[in-house]
Amino acid sequence: MPGPTEKCPCCASNKRVIGQIAISDPEKFRNPTPGHGINGYTPPLPNHLHEGEELSAMGGPGSLFSYGSAWANLSNTPLWLYKHYAHEGGIRTPLIAHWPKQIADPGAIRPHVAHVMDVMPTCVEIAGAEYPDRFNGRDVLPMEGRSLLPALRGEPDRPRTLLFEHERNTAIREGNWKLVGQQIIRREGLKPDAQWELYNIAADPTEQHDLAAEQPELVERLSEKFLDEARRTLVLPAP
Repeated sequence: MPGPTEKCPCCASNKRVIGQIAISDPEKFRNPTPGHGINGYTPPLPNHLHEGEELSAMGGPGSLFSYGSAWANLSNTPLWLYKHYAHEGGIRTPLIAHWPKQIADPGAIRPHVAHVMDVMPTCVEIAGAEYPDRFNGRDVLPMEGRSLLPALRGEPDRPRTLLFEHERNTAIREGNWKLVGQQIIRREGLKPDAQWELYNIAADPTEQHDLAAEQPELVERLSEKFLDEARRTLVLPAP
């Protein structure tokens, strides 16, 4: 369970709610500058039982509630960690596809490894379109993903390498091997004390058995590959 200064879980009934509420300056939530988002922040408030008239403020202007790390872990059971991290609890999610004319076995489960960046090449292939190199006089970055049509048709999966980075939580997956770390990169590359974890996702999808100490050469190779690809795709240098 989270400590007194961590984000706390909440449960609700028709009479009372346990959770957090942060009243911010309402002006921060009005007409934000385009492209800059809303600076609502998530303060580390202690657990608080909301009752009576306090309930009317929940969900109103200036309020901000935290789901909480305890409930986030519980919701992702048995996967490790949750959104924000590059462990399986933060990046593994199902994709539901409905296409009766092309999916011959509706309801079947595909084990293929996919990424949200695969949606574009899938749509391009389905539409018979041509992805442009230039548009309105500007160069267009090439697609990084690959079409999901083979998966929808039930064809065998093909090994691939995928990189993940979210708020300096990072991972690289090559086939069944996954190298993952928490807060291990800085502006130009790895932190001096960076600690990678290594998992065989096929044998250990819940990431319980860190094999980094047993496979130092593999850790080094995947680490270098991550850094090379991170620089190529402008993840590094980090903002």
